[in-house]
Amino acid sequence: MLERERHIKYFKRCLQCMPSRYSCYDQQRLPLLYFILTGLDSLSAIDIALSQTEQAQIIDWLYNYVLHSDGGFSPSTTFNTNLSSSHVTMTYSALICLIMLNDNLSGINRPLLLKNLAKFQNKTTGGIKASPTEETDLRFTYCALAIHYILQGKRGDVASDFSVEKAVDFVKNCQSYQGGFGQTPGLEAHGGSTYCAVASLVMSGAEIPNEGKLMQWLMLRQERVVDRDLPSCGFNGRSNKIADSCYTFWVGSCLGMLEKSALIHTPYLQQFLNDCQASMVGGFSKWRNEDTPDPMHSSLALLGSGNFDHMFSDEVQAVCPYLGITASTHQKLSEIEFEVYIPSVTSNEHLTRSTPLFDNPVFAFMKKLLRLLPRQKSILGAIAVGLVAYLIVKQMPVGKLE
Repeated sequence: MLERERHIKYFKRCLQCMPSRYSCYDQQRLPLLYFILTGLDSLSAIDIALSQTEQAQIIDWLYNYVLHSDGGFSPSTTFNTNLSSSHVTMTYSALICLIMLNDNLSGINRPLLLKNLAKFQNKTTGGIKASPTEETDLRFTYCALAIHYILQGKRGDVASDFSVEKAVDFVKNCQSYQGGFGQTPGLEAHGGSTYCAVASLVMSGAEIPNEGKLMQWLMLRQERVVDRDLPSCGFNGRSNKIADSCYTFWVGSCLGMLEKSALIHTPYLQQFLNDCQASMVGGFSKWRNEDTPDPMHSSLALLGSGNFDHMFSDEVQAVCPYLGITASTHQKLSEIEFEVYIPSVTSNEHLTRSTPLFDNPVFAFMKKLLRLLPRQKSILGAIAVGLVAYLIVKQMPVGKLE
């Protein structure tokens, strides 16, 4: 049985006052917000747990305190003043949070953010870095491709050096001999990185390589039945590891994207998640029979349940597996309309010495008139300025001015 009300109270408490043991994660405040809101959203409870004023305050915090000048987002208010760049994971988290809270992303500088994705990409491998000076792996590649997908970068109205094709090549190179995907090429297959890989390929419309071997590896992630009287079988992330509630999402969503969720015996998985519910305070623990919940495992247990029909008597929303959001939030995303971007023309960009305007003899004459301004009457200055303005506007191509 899903202890829905207890879980709602748990997420609300986490949002209002995080336990002291999480104080060391203050620099991860934005992803923690993502996990809390997605957990509530899975239970269709954002409006139950948060008033409209509280939701507006969260939106204000995102736009006015952690929005970076390069168009992306910083981790929290703790360190953002010292960061020279945004972080792709934080940007992904912020966009999802805004959509869940019914924001239409009008406060996002879409062209700037899409253009700046290129600075996170390794031009040789195609992989994505967390920030321009950090490591490259599948987690950040997934986040960058998700940002590109959410902001409809595929439309092509914003010119950028960011290459989806190179990013896809990097993803495919991370597949191991087991069929799953490692964080980087050559590493052991892992449930979390396999999710990032499969979701990236699905969003990009790319073919999933070695799908048969991948399916075999995914099916082996569910535990075998040990207690026949009370079978409790969750997913693990790697070979020879015990089941962990978060892989309900990482592995379950891969099966969802491959349309193979029906291969899982959901009553066994549900019993495992029942064992992971924290009976004292709500939320879900990492492992069964522990009362040590945290927002990440609580959220991913609920989101992952949305991949399977009739899980918890359908008290959990269906999930859009490749974006890590509920079906209702995915509907909100599909209704967002971005204006077609038309580059503006500025004098600094286009009025160079090679521009025909500067070679115009009338313009040269006007420059002489302008030099006389301090010594001549104001009417002469007005005529000169007016003619120069007319010539500049006449030379500018028609387009949207920002």
